[in-house]
Amino acid sequence: EALDCETAVSVAAWIRLDGPHDAGLIWNRERAYRLGLENGGIRVRFMMDLDGRYAGNMLVSKTAPERGRWYHIAGVYDGNERRIYIDGELDAREPVTGTVSKGGSMTIGQGFVGLIDELKIWNRAVSANEVKQAMLEDQGRVKALLRPEHALGFYPVKCVAMLGKPEPVEIAVFNSAGNPFRGDTSFSVVSAKGSKLSD
Repeated sequence: EALDCETAVSVAAWIRLDGPHDAGLIWNRERAYRLGLENGGIRVRFMMDLDGRYAGNMLVSKTAPERGRWYHIAGVYDGNERRIYIDGELDAREPVTGTVSKGGSMTIGQGFVGLIDELKIWNRAVSANEVKQAMLEDQGRVKALLRPEHALGFYPVKCVAMLGKPEPVEIAVFNSAGNPFRGDTSFSVVSAKGSKLSD
């Protein structure tokens, strides 16, 4: 019942398309409202059952998201108009009225090939500023989890070596910051007691 929104509703999520597909649902409140991709093309569609009218009752975005890239998308209905936002900017709108039908089951990602994150649902119509603020807050949370720019992480692949012997120590290096690393690196061999044995 908490997901039933008769007079207004807003749905938002981050999505990344990763494979060939014609359609998919990001969020589906059966027989009530859906946010997904258009059949036969990669465009966002915001579908609703208003006063029992469902077939073809949808708004389609002007922008076609590209595969392999993250987008923030949102669908908003305020009782007089429905809108689609992409990356915090208004992309499509149309006047429409009616009562949102009572929903059935709930599904996330049905037929969707890719990734979905930070799905949000409001039982009201959020403003354009709120859509953008939600997007920026999500970005801030993700950035806070990343390591500093150019940060590197290390872990040993071959852990057994003897000093004075020619066997190499193998170390894997990965960049956890998602940015190209430019610069020099240096390694030291440290004993279990913490004293440096070799560079």
